[in-house]
Amino acid sequence: ESGDDEYHGDHSDTEDEVDSDFDLDEGDEPDSEQEEETPRRRSRILTKAYREPVKVMKPRVKHLSDEPKTEKPKAEKRSVHELQEIGEMRKSVRKSTSEHTRKTFERLQERQQEAPRRRRVHRDKPLSQEELLREAEHTAQSNLESLENYERLEADKKKQVQKKRRFEGPTIRYHSILMMSEPPLKDENVDVEGLDQDTPFSVPSSCPAVPGVGALCSRTFITFSDDDAFESAFPPPACVSPDLPVQEVCPVTHNPALYRDPVTDIPYADARAFRIIREAYQRNCIEIITKLVEEKKLDVVHTLDGKEFITPSQISREIRDELYTHGGRINVVDLQKIINVDLVHVESRANEVAKSEKGTRIILGQLITEHYLEQMCEEVNDKLQEAGQVNITELSKTHQLPADFLTQELSARIGRLVDGHMDQFNGLIFTQNFINRQKAKIRGIFSSITRPTLVNNLIGQYGLQDNLLYSLLDELVNSGRVLGSVVGGRQDKAVFVPDVYCRAQNVWVESFLTHNSYLEFESLSRLGIPDPVSYIKKRFKDRKLLFLQSVCVDATILDQLEASVEEAINSETWIDLQLLLPSCLSLDDSATLISHVIHSVRAQSSSRVLGTAVVSEKFISSCLALFDDIMHQKAQAEVKSDPVLLITEDDMKMAPTLAESSSAKRDKREERRKKASEGSGSVRAGGGGNAREVRIRKTKKKNKREEESDDETAAAQSKPTEPVFLSVQEILKVLEKRVCDCPMETLELLAQELVRPLSRMYQEVVRTVFLSSTSTSPSAGKRRHTAKELQEEINTLYANVRALEKGIKYFADDDQLHMAKHILKSVCSDLTNAMIGFLSDDQRNFLDTPSAITPEVRMKILAKLPDEIKTPLMKLNTSLNGRSIEEFLCSVEAAAEECGIMLKKGDKKKEKLVLSVHKQSLMEQLEAASDEALVLHLTVLLLFQQHTHCMLLAPGRCVSSIIYTLQSKLPQ
Repeated sequence: ESGDDEYHGDHSDTEDEVDSDFDLDEGDEPDSEQEEETPRRRSRILTKAYREPVKVMKPRVKHLSDEPKTEKPKAEKRSVHELQEIGEMRKSVRKSTSEHTRKTFERLQERQQEAPRRRRVHRDKPLSQEELLREAEHTAQSNLESLENYERLEADKKKQVQKKRRFEGPTIRYHSILMMSEPPLKDENVDVEGLDQDTPFSVPSSCPAVPGVGALCSRTFITFSDDDAFESAFPPPACVSPDLPVQEVCPVTHNPALYRDPVTDIPYADARAFRIIREAYQRNCIEIITKLVEEKKLDVVHTLDGKEFITPSQISREIRDELYTHGGRINVVDLQKIINVDLVHVESRANEVAKSEKGTRIILGQLITEHYLEQMCEEVNDKLQEAGQVNITELSKTHQLPADFLTQELSARIGRLVDGHMDQFNGLIFTQNFINRQKAKIRGIFSSITRPTLVNNLIGQYGLQDNLLYSLLDELVNSGRVLGSVVGGRQDKAVFVPDVYCRAQNVWVESFLTHNSYLEFESLSRLGIPDPVSYIKKRFKDRKLLFLQSVCVDATILDQLEASVEEAINSETWIDLQLLLPSCLSLDDSATLISHVIHSVRAQSSSRVLGTAVVSEKFISSCLALFDDIMHQKAQAEVKSDPVLLITEDDMKMAPTLAESSSAKRDKREERRKKASEGSGSVRAGGGGNAREVRIRKTKKKNKREEESDDETAAAQSKPTEPVFLSVQEILKVLEKRVCDCPMETLELLAQELVRPLSRMYQEVVRTVFLSSTSTSPSAGKRRHTAKELQEEINTLYANVRALEKGIKYFADDDQLHMAKHILKSVCSDLTNAMIGFLSDDQRNFLDTPSAITPEVRMKILAKLPDEIKTPLMKLNTSLNGRSIEEFLCSVEAAAEECGIMLKKGDKKKEKLVLSVHKQSLMEQLEAASDEALVLHLTVLLLFQQHTHCMLLAPGRCVSSIIYTLQSKLPQ
């Protein structure tokens, strides 16, 4: 027991002192024996790694008579260098981690030493006298409002009736009084709370002297309402004597243990025992860890070299340490190289660190803390104060961080760490002084401009910031400090136009329009007006202006032109408006202006425009009357010298010859097939030409055209020319003699205008002369058909075509095409010739038989017809070369309507009559036929009509198709 007292006297009065080897957590694992000590280790410090249990012992009363004991020599402690010899037994840091940490710590110290040199003390700008007065006024106003609010609250508080609430439960009261001092208490042990009844309490002998009697002192008491409430609130603890601490023994030396291993939690007495315990621990460490991992009681990660284990929590701690030593920013890949574990585990623990610690985040694979961002903002602020502006794009390249991230972080610290203004649209940060300098420069430059100037040129010439230029310029213009406007938006072609130039410009434009009554767009463009049309419309929106391509004309010129045109029309003369038009007008603008004037006076029908001259219709009629005598003389001479002007007697003789020559080539082929003459009967009587047509193989010869040519090609070659009255030069010579005081240009245009009406008049005169000469012919009455007979003939052919159209619909498309072409060449051609012959008999006393009209003669007749009936008949003639009977019927109906021919709609009686006539015609041809092929052809047509009750007209090549169609209808 005396040994225990000595042990307590040496070591229990103060906290345990341990070496720096034990300044680690108990839960850490031992590291490699070959790693060196890192610079992070500090000198000898106090730690709470292990503390001896405090023994509660009764204090001994010291006697004055006791002699002082001799001091027991203390055990010699080992130095730090001696304890370093057992480095392989302590918890060490791995060599790779220590080396990286040491280098990083050195770099951090260098950076911290350089930071104060770059950092400048930010000083607030001193307030001016006006700002101080405004701030004082604002402060006085706030104080008055606060005082009024306080007085109002005090008044409300006084109005409230304070009702004391009586408390019924147990209470604890605090008393503090001033009373006379009393003699000191006797040396006795008083247990107030009843917590320790065994521990005596004695007043030490070195207590201060008692003050004299009669002195006052302060006393404080705490009273409870009753004992029951005190005991229920503070129950006395059970009176159990505490266990005396047991002196631990070192398992190696069996001596009293002075230390405890923080890793194995085993007490030991000296360094030799500590070494032996660690060696035994390390021998079994791998087996223990493997067993714990198998039982899933421990989670460890292997290093890349496979020599060490590391726990995930240790990875997180090392990540935090490296992040701190690197200044708050480190790449995850660099962490993987330092910690020497797989990158997956490093990324996982880095994400957990970023989630667990506020202000820590992962940006582009880098861990960044709030401290780093604060330091970066301070550096940006230093650079901003030096340069006046900072580009976020450049900061992004410098710090290797995204521009959006920098914009977000810097904007959050504007006004706190960064003294400036941010333009997020352009990604720039400016200081107020820089903005003021730019504003003053812009104000001076644009105030001195006196003519329109490109803003882009000023930016390069004076070094202005284009990001601030337009916003500051708009601010100065809106405030009236700079007089002018920016035209063209904020683009490269933006132009600044000063007000002084605009005023001079407006004066010139108004003066020119007032004196000349027009404005030329090109002149306004030379003055610097980019959009002359919009400028004029905006400037003179109340005036009546006519906008042309290159100029705008005032109402004064329009009134002059309208008055001149009306005068010319009323006086039945002409007028040249060139003298009244502005000289800058182009030909198109002049024509547009004259047309507008003609529409304004509503003289479209009573006048005609010839270039820049306006001629009345009555004047043109008088000019046409000048050629009447010449026209009659030339017509009589033309009829006598060349009677074939329209359709003459020679044409009547030539028509049968042309018909015979056109059918001569067909006769040569038909002779080989022994075609009978009876097979080409007339269709107008109700039948049709049903001669069998057999296709033979064609032989191609070089430089030889096909035997059958289109009617349209032949007609184009034989198109007649109309008789011409006089040429333009001849008409111009007549006008020069008869019309006086007219410019030559107007006479030339007038001559060109009179060519066509004179030609039409001449044709009418020639026709009149010709008819008057042929009306006395004795054979005219014989050749004339009555209108009623021709009308009936046309209706009969029209009914045959409609009946034949129904018959061909029983066959396939290819057969329908061949049959339609055959019908168009035969029956439809006869119908067309009949209609043309009807008009010829009515107007020109032409042919007796329309079936003798060949395509050449038909085109010649159509060329002489009037325009109003020639167009539909030309379409009808063109449809004969087509492939559709429906198209031909539509053309027939349109031509009949234009020519005044009445077509009767078919009815059942008429259809039965047509079928009967057609059948009778086929029967007569069959009786007279001797050729076997022709007999088969006619027989097939009769059988088809008998079983389908439809007419059919088909070439010989379609006989097999007709027989195939009749197989299903004929009995076996």
